[in-house]
Amino acid sequence: MCDPKAEAIRVYNKVGGQSLENSFPPEFIQNFPPSRVQSHHCLRCLRDLSSQEMFPGGRMPRYMCEDCYNRIVYSGPHSNCLTCGGPLPYHQVQSQAQNPRELKHAFHQGVCWDYHVALAGIVFGIPFKTNEVPMLPNYGNNTDSLRKGLFYRPKESDVIDVTRSKPNRIVKRLKLLE
Repeated sequence: MCDPKAEAIRVYNKVGGQSLENSFPPEFIQNFPPSRVQSHHCLRCLRDLSSQEMFPGGRMPRYMCEDCYNRIVYSGPHSNCLTCGGPLPYHQVQSQAQNPRELKHAFHQGVCWDYHVALAGIVFGIPFKTNEVPMLPNYGNNTDSLRKGLFYRPKESDVIDVTRSKPNRIVKRLKLLE
């Protein structure tokens, strides 16, 4: 299996200082904008991913939660590219049937695969540049608005005023229990 983080670094070096919007076809950006993707969140469902989920011991790094990954894998083999929707060559469809857990075969090699890997790189925290305003972090259970590309604006009741908080008492010595 390919290492998606290493692939993302390869694409990052290839893109250089250009934004993803200027490096990939506009239809890719419209179908799946880079601003939708968040660091340490599943590429598909935007659920927060723990370090253990992203970097399981002895396995390749992951950029999707187990459920989303399995949903893609077990719905295949895919006869169309998962990025552009165009038909895949017969040998790639056969490769998916033989090794369904390798997602690389579900994309056209080249720009389609590179775009998918760039989005995965954002999940890994690789600092790809984008022209769009980045998404705000997920506050509470607000994943529906994040999936739709809407921004979360905290209500006043959600904002904590840290200037008013004062300690109740000052601890001079700590007594350790033996």
